[in-house]
Amino acid sequence: MWDSRSSIPATWNWNVMDIGPRRDVFGELSKAVKKVISPHTSLPLKFGAYHSLYEWFHPAYLRDKGKNFSTTEFVDMKTLPELYDLVNRYEIEIVWSDGDWEAPPEYWKSTEFLSWLATNSSVKDTVVWNDRWGLGTRCQHGSFFNGDDRYQPNTTMSHYFESCMTLDKSSWGYNRKSSAKNYLTVKELLLTLVKTISKNGNLLLNVGPSADGTINPIMVDRLLEMGEWLSINGEAVYSTRSWGDCTEPEDSSVYYTRSQGTTETTLYAFVTKWTTTVTLNCISQASTIRMLGVSSQEGRLPQPTIVEEEESDGYYKNQDTLTIRLPTMTPDIIPCQHIWVLAIQGAERRSSSSAR
Repeated sequence: MWDSRSSIPATWNWNVMDIGPRRDVFGELSKAVKKVISPHTSLPLKFGAYHSLYEWFHPAYLRDKGKNFSTTEFVDMKTLPELYDLVNRYEIEIVWSDGDWEAPPEYWKSTEFLSWLATNSSVKDTVVWNDRWGLGTRCQHGSFFNGDDRYQPNTTMSHYFESCMTLDKSSWGYNRKSSAKNYLTVKELLLTLVKTISKNGNLLLNVGPSADGTINPIMVDRLLEMGEWLSINGEAVYSTRSWGDCTEPEDSSVYYTRSQGTTETTLYAFVTKWTTTVTLNCISQASTIRMLGVSSQEGRLPQPTIVEEEESDGYYKNQDTLTIRLPTMTPDIIPCQHIWVLAIQGAERRSSSSAR
């Protein structure tokens, strides 16, 4: 996918300049991405690369495999030269490694490369990398953990992690035989996003283009709908962190993130099921609550309210938890679909003795 002719002799007649488009596709993409300014950070987008350590049917790899990986012909001839070339030539700032499950990291010389990447490369101060660098390395090291595909830990992680998944339930590439039921719904995608970020994770969402580079309209639709939801609720997603170990019961429909780097922390509660009232078991009290997408300047639009005491319809405030009454909204004024976010100021965490 890039012009590797001068740096990697093993790719002679097997690169985009010798066959196919005869254009440095990766290089052009790198320049285009780095010119884009993120609307959330006001900084240029970071550019990274997915790289497979091995090729299943490469003769050199099969020779090494046949010798129980006691030789490193394939690594020395292809894998390492490719990795060094990608970093040196394009200054990629995300190195996403894969193909780690057959050979140990010693065979891949992973320590050698990562040591150089983190201490001597031109991107040493900004680069991040994942954990797939040989047998037994997953969730053991790396700027972030990948674990297995669709990785979802059972608790909040102190180390950053990433859940990598694909829109098509059964394929990472384009599958012309896939029907509508093979694709995850927007609700399923957003729920995965919320669960991931509430545990200190990042979501990597894959789409599989067809041979001519086009993306299936159903995938485009999913991305557009997620983008629309994020345009309203991005405040609770970007530049936020998990709220410690505070999680609701497994059968709960609420997840949390919190703001960072501000004088007053904002707690965000993701409500995945619309009900008349929502009980937040992790919170004992709060000062103000607003729903993202509902402007306080628009007086006609109702905001959530805290249930302070017993009401005529039987709802009441437990002193150890916070109960919120969601506003009554018609379809024309509800801010979004699927999942709604409450921004909470002055939230006080429920004491551990009350939690028990």
